[in-house]
Amino acid sequence: MAANDNIGNWQFVLDATLEIFIENESLQDFKQLDSDQKRMEFILKKNLVLTVPWVQAYFEHCNELNRKSEKKSISARQDGNLLFKKKQFLDAMELYTKSLLLAPFECEQLSLGYSNRSAALYHLSEYEDCLADIQQTFLCQHIPDHLHAKLTLRKGQCLFHLQRYQEAIDEFLHGKSLLEKSLSSEKIKVDKDSQISQFDKWIKKVKLKHEQYNFKTPVITSNNSDNSDSLPMVSYGPNEVVVKASSAVKLCNNADSRGRHLLAQHKINAGDVLIVEKPYAAVLLPESSLTHCHNCFVKVSSPVPCAFCCTVQYCCQKCREIAWNLHHWVECQYMTLLHSVGIAHLSLRIILVTGLQKLLDFKSKKVDSVCPKKTAGLTKAGQYDVNYLSVYMLMAHSNNMLAEDLLQYAMTAALLLHILDHAGWFHSIESCPANTDSSSDFTPSTGNHSSDLATILKSESHLNTAAALLRHIQQLVCNAHAITKIHISEASPVISSSGVTIQTTSQVRVATAIYPTASLMNHSCEPTITSSFQKDTLIVRAVKDVEPEGEIFNCYGPHSYRMTFEERQQILKDQYFFDCTCNACKNAAQQKTLAPNGICPKCVNPKPIHLMETGKLTCDQCAYSKSLADRLSNIAKAEQTFTQGLYQLDSGNIKVALELFESSYSLRKAELPENGREIGEVLDCIARCLASLGQYEEACKFLTRSIFITRHCYGSCSLELAQEYQKYCDMLYLAGMMKKALKSAAQAKEIFLVHYGPDCPEIKELTRFEKELKAKKKIAI
Repeated sequence: MAANDNIGNWQFVLDATLEIFIENESLQDFKQLDSDQKRMEFILKKNLVLTVPWVQAYFEHCNELNRKSEKKSISARQDGNLLFKKKQFLDAMELYTKSLLLAPFECEQLSLGYSNRSAALYHLSEYEDCLADIQQTFLCQHIPDHLHAKLTLRKGQCLFHLQRYQEAIDEFLHGKSLLEKSLSSEKIKVDKDSQISQFDKWIKKVKLKHEQYNFKTPVITSNNSDNSDSLPMVSYGPNEVVVKASSAVKLCNNADSRGRHLLAQHKINAGDVLIVEKPYAAVLLPESSLTHCHNCFVKVSSPVPCAFCCTVQYCCQKCREIAWNLHHWVECQYMTLLHSVGIAHLSLRIILVTGLQKLLDFKSKKVDSVCPKKTAGLTKAGQYDVNYLSVYMLMAHSNNMLAEDLLQYAMTAALLLHILDHAGWFHSIESCPANTDSSSDFTPSTGNHSSDLATILKSESHLNTAAALLRHIQQLVCNAHAITKIHISEASPVISSSGVTIQTTSQVRVATAIYPTASLMNHSCEPTITSSFQKDTLIVRAVKDVEPEGEIFNCYGPHSYRMTFEERQQILKDQYFFDCTCNACKNAAQQKTLAPNGICPKCVNPKPIHLMETGKLTCDQCAYSKSLADRLSNIAKAEQTFTQGLYQLDSGNIKVALELFESSYSLRKAELPENGREIGEVLDCIARCLASLGQYEEACKFLTRSIFITRHCYGSCSLELAQEYQKYCDMLYLAGMMKKALKSAAQAKEIFLVHYGPDCPEIKELTRFEKELKAKKKIAI
């Protein structure tokens, strides 16, 4: 490899390696290898990874890379202090979090960062998070003396606001006692007396409030559903064979192309919970690194940083300790490198979660003895659970993969092996340090345990691990599951004078995981199920009724409501190595045969149009006739006008945006089917513009049509339809049509219930809306 390789760009290394293999015809030799272990030996013997200059440099200096800096931490905290003085508490909090990420574990900047952030949280009325930061401050090794009384007072104030009055009184008394016992010079005596006076005032205030509440302390629960640990139960009780599934399904295994799959034991109803499964392993995506917990994947506003690196943070101390013990003690110094390998990072995580001893024990046994049943993945007890056996037996599709892809996967597996070796993972048969009760016991990897290549090639544990890494990378291409969260964004700039904001929601990928039970389901472009997540736990619900012996289908990504027939077929062939023959694809193929040139935009009932030799598109049922060139030109102009409208809408030029959307609508309506999603899309934007201009009744008319099209395009139980009902509900409220607003809210709730169950944020929000509306207008449904 050349010395000027793109530093840190692993894909550049892979592309360069492939070119070398093709040039010297080594790719032919690689193609002939028939096992993962032989492939890895082949790659390792060539020592391609460690000869890349920047990779060598990374391993040599990884202790210094991404190192925390007391100087940078102080600078970020001081910038936060300036914003705090201006009462810009949210912005100040972001800088305090940055200060914490940069603060070395052993310096007092850590305690100052937590203390200052707790002050910002207090002013934002985030009392639970404030208490958590105060607790973190007291866990720090170095705490300035002046913080103790200040934090104790703030802690008591938080407890007061949370109506935990007795705890608040105890805290104030404790703080006052500490002050009274402390030694102080005459110089600071006045300040000390002032602080004691503050404690006395709060003690009096809390005692009075406590008496008013008759000494009853209410139970305070967090309103953040994302942090709830309460999981739904599977419907109809647990399955005796497929442990994480409902007894309503059964595992079948056919020799035909269906392989392992799930069927309905009896009738399944829409909304039934079929699988509740934690991942065997999961990895947060790099783009979510500074917004979500690296262990449970909840979104965090006041995170707890890793004690050693500047790129990883957690929602709480417990998550930090769990992650450290499982995997982060190895990964900590290599996060920047791991962010460059994409989904292969999850392959490493699978190995770390499994542990060296379990991996060696598994590899020492023949798979047939571990998995004696005909159905792969079943234990000797005849159960299918979330374990290394079920992960290992997932399809890898090695025979279907291109040699070029396998070569790059093997190179990446070699890099991951060198990370494990450099971190000293092979020197500890337990695969991780002893459980730690606090961060002070953490010990980062020193990187001094690196073996030479000859030792690695002679080591059975290294070669077995290398083969496992390669196998898991291949499996993840087909079996990895995206963990998504609902992202709510305001549809700029639609804000009414009454304070109601029109919002849009979308699914955002935050992590990648492996769920062995969910992987049992075959694909359909019109799936039987819908997936949602509670932290990292996957919850699979039926999205439609399924008759007895009907198959339970997942969607691997290409959905008939969101992609064309050609797009779906191409993706499934390239990534999953099969031609889809689900009902949606059969119908689409038949329609393509009947209407190769599209559907007539003029016919009430969709009819095919034909391209004539004259270059004109003609409908046999009506008078529609237009040259193909004119039609394509109008469609392109409509798209351009629509894009310009979006830009003007985002810029706040509502009237200009409205004109552009109306123009786009006219062009699209003339050339495209009236119930197509392109028509619905532009109608939705027109409604947003009208709402911004206060023309709510007119906006409702366009949303009514948009809802009809959404139902036609995405189905009567689609999330897209539920979200349209939500928007319609807000718009009807603004237009003063309360009964219709309540009806729309009920329709949205019915769909959300099927997808997410009764405890989802969307249903809670809609229920609050209904209660407020009924109370305000005294309207009964």
